[in-house]
Amino acid sequence: MGTALLTGIKLDPSVPSLIGVALVGIGIDYFLFLMFRFREQLRAHPERHHRATAAEINRKVGTAITSAALTIVAAFATLRVAGFGQFRVLGPAVALSVLVMLLAGLTLMPAALAACGRALF
Repeated sequence: MGTALLTGIKLDPSVPSLIGVALVGIGIDYFLFLMFRFREQLRAHPERHHRATAAEINRKVGTAITSAALTIVAAFATLRVAGFGQFRVLGPAVALSVLVMLLAGLTLMPAALAACGRALF
């Protein structure tokens, strides 16, 4: 919404709710991927500190999450050339939102796992 105000793009009223639905799905997907790999590594290496495990998981899983997110960004960014007006606005808006979710997925989610540690399970 803020980017639309700065650039002067007029958003359809349904765009924020569509972005919210997309980001909830994407965010849950990234978090589950991180969480299950975190749990798997905690079980495999019980002697290792949970913060070290969270950092390792972020390095390994981060590349997969980044490539998935950039694929989604590229797909939605191509909607900018769509003929239907709502798609021209929706595509770049979702693409930018997915980049923000990627940033959260690579910073906030691993930090939450590291803070919770084994108590999460």
